[in-house]
Parts: sequence; C-alpha cells; structure tokens
Amino acid sequence: MLGPRCEEGPAIEHMKDQHQWNSDGPIPQPESTSIADQILPDAQATFSLVSTTRVAFFRKLLLQVICTGRLPLTVVESEEFRALIREPNPGIYDYMWRSGNTTKSMLLAEFDRGKELLKPEFKAALSKIHISFDLWTSPNKLAMLGVVAHYLSPDLTAKSPLIALRKLSGNHSGENQTKILLEVAKS
Repeated sequence: MLGPRCEEGPAIEHMKDQHQWNSDGPIPQPESTSIADQILPDAQATFSLVSTTRVAFFRKLLLQVICTGRLPLTVVESEEFRALIREPNPGIYDYMWRSGNTTKSMLLAEFDRGKELLKPEFKAALSKIHISFDLWTSPNKLAMLGVVAHYLSPDLTAKSPLIALRKLSGNHSGENQTKILLEVAKS
C-alpha cells in the first residue's frame, strides 16, 4: 500500500504510468501471449534505448525474418516494409539498411561467421564427420550444390549444419561436384 487513499492527481498518474502502481499497490499485468512479447518480454523498454547491442540484435533478427520468411532480399527497399519497421520504433529504423545488395552481403557475412563457429565444434565432435550433399536447380535456373556435415556433439546431440551452398557451373557431372566438395573440405 502507498498509504491512505489519495485523490487522483499528478503523483498517482505518474505512479500508474511510470511504475504500474496505484493506491492499492502494484497493478496486475496481463500475461503476454504474442510471439514478439515472448521473444522480447519488454519490447518497448528493449528498443527505447538504441545501443550497439540492440542494433546488432535488430539486424540479426531482420536477417532471420527475411530468410525464414523466404522474403526477397530487396524487401528492405519497400516503403511499406520500412514503415512497418519505423512505426514501433523510429530510433532503430535509422539503423536499417536500404538495399537488397546489403542484405545479401550481410547474409553472406553471417554465414561466414557461423562457419567459423563450427570449426571448434568439429574438433570436439565425438564421431567422425560425415558429409552429404544435394544438387538442385533454383527457381531462377541456377544449379546449386548444398553440403551438410553430420556429427555427434560432446553433449551427444546429432548435428547436421549446412556448411556450404555453392553455384555449380557447367554440367552436373560428378567431376564438377567433386571440385566444389574439395573446395569446401579445404576451407
């Protein structure tokens, strides 16, 4: 309790707005049900101060949305998409890139960082590292070779990360595929 009941006034309004307290004590908060609230429990407070950490988190989350949503890399050029980002937090909007080419560069850089993180995992693997690969043609008619490593981690978890996704030039022969697989093994 804050003390004897007070008339509504600036102090009570301040306590309600800023501290979620009324004259009876803490105001019960409804349980969050949205996915965004589960990921970012206090999204308003999280993005109210734009820090380097928040910018990095925002950019990584935006890349994940683009990839998992299978959005075009140029979605960041769309005024409607940019307005969607700007509306909840104009401060973070200033740190959003404006080009699909930048999206591509950032995705490739993130993939390279991820590959570097895998190297110690490979060294610590409890099993041999097995490789599988698959060749297919993308909707824009590019022949792509995906390479996946399979191993058992120290905590006895089976892991299967994508370690390469390369364009195959020329015919789909075993010789052309082997060249790519040897490049991947050396890197």
